[in-house]
Amino acid sequence: MIDAATALFPQIDFRTGDATSLELDSNTFEYVLFSYYSLDYISLESQRYRALAEIHRVVKPDGIFMFSSHNQWYLLPALFLDHTRVKNYLFCKENLLHPFTRYRPVKTRTGEPTTYFSNPLRQRAQLEKVGFELINFIVEHDDVRKYLEVTPYYVAQK
Repeated sequence: MIDAATALFPQIDFRTGDATSLELDSNTFEYVLFSYYSLDYISLESQRYRALAEIHRVVKPDGIFMFSSHNQWYLLPALFLDHTRVKNYLFCKENLLHPFTRYRPVKTRTGEPTTYFSNPLRQRAQLEKVGFELINFIVEHDDVRKYLEVTPYYVAQK
């Protein structure tokens, strides 16, 4: 993917790396995008905080960080609207044995790491703990349903 991206956009420096230990200078980027729930696949909550702290370090003052995260509160409407998700997340054997863990295996994806489930209030607290301010919560609905959506996008500022 890096080779393909570099071929299309040779002026951009594409890299792979470890989000918990970025080999980048502090205060480098105006914008950071952590896409496709990537933050949710960092095992151990302490490492998740480490990644958030590293992202905070490399973002310039007043810079923007945007990411998506799995919403544990979506599981309530999923009981009525999304039986596949309920079956794959709630009722797989591993999750029944550990009902209160934030990290959950996904039954339909073999070899994929466990998935971290947060919620909008907890996510705000995590961002604030490392020095970000949540400035936007991007969802489809603009009412109380926004807190129950499956795919919230968070926009935070340093």
